[in-house]
Amino acid sequence: MLTDMHHYNSEACQGTMADLYALAFRITFRDAFASNGKCVTCNSLKRHEKQLKRFKLDCDMGLVHVSIRTPSPGEHWAVSAAEGFLEYLSRKTTVSLLEYGIDVTPIISHVARIAVDLESSMACFVPEVVFSEEWLLSVIPCSPGVLDYIKVDEEILLRMVEEGPVDPCLIGQQHFTKNIALAYLRRDVENIAFIPNHLMLEACQDMCRELWAENAELKKRMAA
Repeated sequence: MLTDMHHYNSEACQGTMADLYALAFRITFRDAFASNGKCVTCNSLKRHEKQLKRFKLDCDMGLVHVSIRTPSPGEHWAVSAAEGFLEYLSRKTTVSLLEYGIDVTPIISHVARIAVDLESSMACFVPEVVFSEEWLLSVIPCSPGVLDYIKVDEEILLRMVEEGPVDPCLIGQQHFTKNIALAYLRRDVENIAFIPNHLMLEACQDMCRELWAENAELKKRMAA
């Protein structure tokens, strides 16, 4: 995992990776940055009143440079504090999953989905614990370039290939194994064009064996 995003330039936006990270926050939590009190995540964060009170105090004392709006009539004070807390997270230049005693893993997980869609290399700055199987299955089909920056178990890639959401032309040849090559051949024999040369012969031989076995079984049933 890399740190200090402000030291790395972004190709997706005219700025640094820290700017891209902040943009992903604004896209993910539009209502929070609109300060309209409608952010679902901010309302959920109300349960962390003790931690948010400490965060708000640091803002009021100038220790954290985030402005917290005055709550609307009847609105819980922690909602506006949570809006400020999300802005504080968006300004971080190194991703942390624990801030002011609050586990922000779910928040970072949502933001990371948007961030790697904007620029795959953002995955280098995200803690590996975020890359759950569910996260990978939802991200890789849309942003296969992320595979160049994180390690993914063959079992997860194989499942995506078998379920069909990832085209073989989008997966770099370095990620192919014999099992993945065979799974692509099962889907469509024309996928042979995307299989690396060093795997092609063995995958084709296994495919032929499977077809011969299926053919033999079919003949046996027809003769019965």
